[in-house]
Formats: sequence, structure tokens, C-alpha cells
Amino acid sequence: MTAALPSVSIAWVAYKGVHEQNALTILDLSHLLRSRANNSKLDCIYNDALICRSRSRILSQFLSDPQDVCLMVDHDIQAADPADLLALCDHAVSQQAILGVPFALRGTPINWAGRLPDSSVPQIGQDQFVDATYVGTLMAVPKPALKRVLGHCLDARDHLLRITRCNESRQRIAMGGPHHLYDFCRPGPIAHPDGSVEYLSEEWAFQERARAAGVPIRAWLKPRIFHHGNHPFSLTQCK
Repeated sequence: MTAALPSVSIAWVAYKGVHEQNALTILDLSHLLRSRANNSKLDCIYNDALICRSRSRILSQFLSDPQDVCLMVDHDIQAADPADLLALCDHAVSQQAILGVPFALRGTPINWAGRLPDSSVPQIGQDQFVDATYVGTLMAVPKPALKRVLGHCLDARDHLLRITRCNESRQRIAMGGPHHLYDFCRPGPIAHPDGSVEYLSEEWAFQERARAAGVPIRAWLKPRIFHHGNHPFSLTQCK
């Protein structure tokens, strides 16, 4: 008997103008979700200028939802094969790790939106997983891993690691959302062993909290992802 596929909650983070290639990726994902458990879903997240709050809200809602894994996809991301994104979710559940796919920053010289321990640029196209310092905004988060992060970091003493339970607005509650928001993705500074201090973006700060809780952070190198600006940037342009 074939094991059931994990149910997926896709959070389409459309906080700016949506690129048409991203819309096609999302459309393909919506069709592919039909092969999943009946409670798989796709939500469009918008109308909040504070992106760290939006991402925190996505994960807070996911805690109370029945799905097995949450996938965040931003408004300017295109997958060469959208099925790879659902496979990313499956791998995240099987590994109980936060998994991401490397993609290029929008600019030159070409670099990527993440970091490996040796600070190298990952060689995409290989069907393998590598440990990462952080993997950027395109990430799959399994529910047990998220609960582990919350259990470890809720009201922690360390300012960066601390997660705080905040009250949600009456409007959000009236719309059917949870009564509380956990600031999973609050950005902030981290001190490195050499004495330098780095300001972490919202997804990196979340992944740093996950690492502190013992959740692996890994990059899957197989999928080809395009990051759209004035033209699609790709790591294949990196020599």
C-alpha cells in the first residue's frame, strides 16, 4: 500500500506586484495540489507592508491548521518545474528539516539568497541536499519542526532567539484567524564569535531560531528557480 503524501499548506506571499511567471507557477501548483490529501490548500498572503509580520502570521496560522508542511513562495519566484516544490515539501517532512531551494539575488554580480557554511555559491542541478546556514525565503517547514522551534524559543532569554506570543487584531480574529501571533520571523542582530554583529532578515532569523532548537537547515540543489526582476535571474548565470 502506497503511503499517503503529506498535506501541504502553500503560502503565496504576494506583497508586491505579482510577476506573470510566478502566477503561472502558482496556477500549476494549485492543479498539482489535487493529487494531495483533501485538506491541502493554497492561500494568498497580502495587504501587510511588514513582511516579518506576514511570515510570522503564516507560521502562526499553520500551527492551528491540519496540514503537515507549510511552503512559502514569494510573488517573484518561478519554478522551472512546479512539481519540484511539492517534492521539496515531501523531503522536508521525511527529513524533519527546514528545506529551501537556492535562487539568485536580483542583481549583478550574480549571488544567491542564502548562505552555506563555507560561503560558497551552491552548484544547482544536482539531486542532493547540503547543510546551510540559511536558505532564503523559498522554504518548506514541517509542523513538528515548527512546534519544536516554538517549544525551544518561546520566551527565551536570548533576545534574538526569543519568540513572544502577541495578541492578534480584532479584525484578524473576526476573519477566522487565530487569537495569537507568534513572532517567529522577527528580524534582529546576532553576534558572531569574531565579535562582528550581523543584522538578520526575517527568514534568516527564523532559521537561526530553528537551528538553536536542533532543527536542520538544508538546501536541495536539484530544482531550477528563477527570481524575477527586470529579467529572470538564475544561478546558471554564475560562472
